[in-house]
Amino acid sequence: MKIALAQMQMSKNWDENVDKSLSLLRQAGQQKVDLIVYPEVQMSPFFAQYRHMDPNAIDIENPIFTQFREFCKQYQIMACPNFYFREEDKKYDASFLIDKEGQIIGCQKMVHIA
Repeated sequence: MKIALAQMQMSKNWDENVDKSLSLLRQAGQQKVDLIVYPEVQMSPFFAQYRHMDPNAIDIENPIFTQFREFCKQYQIMACPNFYFREEDKKYDASFLIDKEGQIIGCQKMVHIA
């Protein structure tokens, strides 16, 4: 199995982080990587280290899931993105596993330290 580790510096700008994340997924797919794994809470700087920073948590309906799923299917690659995730009234640091068909096949939710 060929694995890519996405090394990226997250900015405070959501769109920039989305673009970086998907660009890295595209590059890995073009290089015939089987799985790309992203850093923790990849859509913002690691906010737990900042006193007053609490980014919005996303839910499963957020379009970012659709984008990742479409890219995985298009480039035939699995991805493990990590988001600050909201489910009902709880927030998690969550890693998802998306297969080569674009299906979410797993989720590891961690109670966030913030």
